Amino acid sequence: KIDEKDIITDVKFLTFGCGSAIASSSMATELIKGKSVDEAVALTNKAVVEALGGLPKAKVHCSVLAEQAVKSALYDYSQKTGKQIKGIENYKPEDPHEH
Repeated sequence: KIDEKDIITDVKFLTFGCGSAIASSSMATELIKGKSVDEAVALTNKAVVEALGGLPKAKVHCSVLAEQAVKSALYDYSQKTGKQIKGIENYKPEDPHEH
């Protein structure tokens, strides 16, 4: 949920996967809640890993998925509202049918 000042006031996620995927998604929501959309678009998977206190190398991809999910949600928001978000202009969400 994004308020009239473009502040993220509520965030939800639905993740099917291992504990690292769920933890990464949860942490990403915590890291962007209360931030502006411009601040949220700057979220990196490294920030998610650091906030979690680390992830095993084999699970770092879970933090990448969390970062991509945030960027996809912000891209969707910008497309639906017509609002420009600095840093999302060149973002191209993945086609879920490509995998």
